[in-house]
Amino acid sequence: MKANSTPNIKSSEANSGSKDWDKLLDYYESYTNKFISLLKKSMAGDMSAMSEYPALMEKATEFENELQNAGDNLTEKQMARFIEIQTKLIESASESMGSTFGSMEQTFELLDEETE
Repeated sequence: MKANSTPNIKSSEANSGSKDWDKLLDYYESYTNKFISLLKKSMAGDMSAMSEYPALMEKATEFENELQNAGDNLTEKQMARFIEIQTKLIESASESMGSTFGSMEQTFELLDEETE
């Protein structure tokens, strides 16, 4: 299996379900890290990040398909890891949105000062 390829999940294999989820969570974490990296690059004005975005969206679609077929046999530890990865993604997106809104507020303040 390639390092960045989506793991093949077979939900019918109950005994290996936990191991399959470990593979899927590894993939999800790798995807999340890449997404955060591209988000930070684009927020810093690096437009080269946009050229990587379509491939990342393709991986998101692959992940979604695998997730739908993964079954629900996560261990508590795996569920905690899944939530931890989601939280990391949400927090990063929130920080980026906050900095965007902060920049917008500064721009509006400057515009107000110029019109006075």
